[in-house]
Amino acid sequence: MATYVLDGKSAATLARRPLAVRLAVSGTPTTGGVRLVARTPDGQPSTAVVETAPTMLILPHVTDEIVIGAVPQGGDLFAPGTTVHVSIGPDSNTEFDADVAQLTPRDVSGLGFIKLASVAPGGADTVTVTTWLTRPDSKLPPVAEAARVAARGVLNVDQVHESRALPVRLVVDASASMAPLFASGMVAAAADLVAGLAEVVSGSSQITLGAIGPSAPPPVPTATDGAGAALAAGPSIGYGLSGGPAVPAAPGTLTVVLTDSVPADPITADQVVLVLSGARPTTAVRGSVLAPVDNPVAALTAAPTVVTRVVSELLAPFSLAGGAR
Repeated sequence: MATYVLDGKSAATLARRPLAVRLAVSGTPTTGGVRLVARTPDGQPSTAVVETAPTMLILPHVTDEIVIGAVPQGGDLFAPGTTVHVSIGPDSNTEFDADVAQLTPRDVSGLGFIKLASVAPGGADTVTVTTWLTRPDSKLPPVAEAARVAARGVLNVDQVHESRALPVRLVVDASASMAPLFASGMVAAAADLVAGLAEVVSGSSQITLGAIGPSAPPPVPTATDGAGAALAAGPSIGYGLSGGPAVPAAPGTLTVVLTDSVPADPITADQVVLVLSGARPTTAVRGSVLAPVDNPVAALTAAPTVVTRVVSELLAPFSLAGGAR
């Protein structure tokens, strides 16, 4: 017997026979909070499966492609901490020599639906199991993890499809008025929030970090798990760069300008602003406002509704939503 662990854009070939799709759940909730579903490629319920339990589907004959997914039970969204484990193999426990396809575990917190795998006819006497979990989750700091969960809930997708994915840039105001926000850790926490969002919309585990001002160094690619750490200290170029040029447009990206006031210069179509301020700006903001707090990492991870609001407002100008129950 071989067990094929599927991640990335991988597939496995199994013998054509009745198959069982089995679900297990780890984390905070119980298995009772998740149900397997089967659909046709165009999203309609599949009539080619037998649901023996919410956590098991039987595929007696695979003559057309069947898409396997999961939905929450008892609510619209998966509960925080929900991780699903799915395997596809023979429907009989006595077939010890049969091959099994096993998907990498996936945290589905905040989603209303997740597409897991497709099962389709292969060559002679075989079927092909292909994972839809195109990129494994990376380990993130707490605020970034909360923002990733929030972005998935806002967009109702595990990952934005690669055809619509947008690389994420974070451009940070390094003027003197930002010094207290760097010192308090607020800038670093905000950077982690943007990094978590990027995990869902960019198709990668990387964002580009830059600063505003004529003396700013070139932007640098930074891993999403290190964005906050990279901004834990004040800018290496020093403060006092206010009044520099506007952030240049970068079509085809999602650029977040992190500052403490609404920029005087108009922002471009690829840009949104994240204003760190306790006062609501008097002018309209294309983006979001986040009030500075003490111990921002603890405060933000304890306030998922705040993280969701900020993520939602940052994503609102971009057409990235998708998915269906």
